Amino acid sequence: MLDLPEIFSALFLGCEGGRTDLWVRYDGRTYPCANLSAAGEFMVGNIRENTCLEIWNESQVLREFRQMNWQTFKNCGNCEIRDHCTYRCPASSIFFHGDYNTCGANDFIREVIKVARDQGLTDRVDGL
Repeated sequence: MLDLPEIFSALFLGCEGGRTDLWVRYDGRTYPCANLSAAGEFMVGNIRENTCLEIWNESQVLREFRQMNWQTFKNCGNCEIRDHCTYRCPASSIFFHGDYNTCGANDFIREVIKVARDQGLTDRVDGL
C-alpha cells in the first residue's frame, strides 16, 4: 500500500510528454502524450512513415516542449507554489487555459500542492 507522499509523488510528478515519452496510436500517428492525441495539431509524425528517432529529433512541437522551462512557462514566474510545483502538463494547460505553454494546474491542484508543501510532502524543485 502506498503512503501519502508516494501517492502525491505519483500524481504530481509533472508531464514528461515530448520530453522523455511519446504516445503512438494504433495507426502509427505519434503525439507527445495520450492526452494530446485527440488534438490533430499536436501530431508529431507517424512511425509508419518515419522512425521514432526521426520524429523525436525533427518535430518542431517536441522541440518546443523540450525547451519549456520556468522562464518560458507563462504564469509560473510569480506563482507562490513555483518552488514545489512540477505540474507542467501542456494538455491540462490547453484544457484549463487555452495555451499549452502556461500553468497546467487548476485551482484544486494548486491547493493540493500548497497542502503538500506545507506538510513537507514535496521537495523543492529547480526549474522544469
